Amino acid sequence: MLSIDGVTIITTIFIILTLVLLILLAVLLKELKKKDKKIDKLSKKVKEMKEDTNSREAFRVNFFIKKCAYSILEIANQTSIDNSWKEGEIRDLSFKGMKLISDFDLPVKKRVKLKIKFNLGDEDFTLVGIIVRQEIYKDEPQMIYGIQFMNDTQNQKALFKVLNKVEIENRELER
Repeated sequence: MLSIDGVTIITTIFIILTLVLLILLAVLLKELKKKDKKIDKLSKKVKEMKEDTNSREAFRVNFFIKKCAYSILEIANQTSIDNSWKEGEIRDLSFKGMKLISDFDLPVKKRVKLKIKFNLGDEDFTLVGIIVRQEIYKDEPQMIYGIQFMNDTQNQKALFKVLNKVEIENRELER
C-alpha cells in the first residue's frame, strides 16, 4: 500500500503532467488559430485573384500598338459585298477574343462577323469573330470593339501558346 508521501508524489506528478498537457494544448490551439487566419487570408487573396483574372474566361495580353487587318464577312447574317481589308489595332488579346480599334463605325446593333489577321510571335493568325460590344470615348476619334472569336480550336490553341509566351516575356521585362 502507498504511503501518504507516495500518494502526494503521484498526485503532484499527475497535476504537473496535467498542467504541462494543458499548456501544450493552449500553445497548439494558439498555433492552430494562427494557421487558420493565414489560410483565411490566402483564401481571400486567391478569391480576389480569381475574380481579377476570371472577370473574363481567358487572360488577356495588353498591347500598346499591335497592327492587324480585318474584313467584314457578314452583317445581320447577310454576306458582305465589301471584302476589302481595313487596318486596325489590337488593344488587348486573348485566345477567346480581342479589343479592336478601328477608324470605321460598324453597325454593332446588327450581328457583324469579321475575319481578322495579325502576326504575333512570328506566327500569322487568321480568326473569325463577332462584335459583341462597342466602346465610344469622346476624346478618342476611333471606335473600340469587343470581338469574340468563333470556335476554331486549332488556331485558338496555337494563339493560347503564343500568348502565354508573350505574357512570360512581358513579366520578365518588368522585373
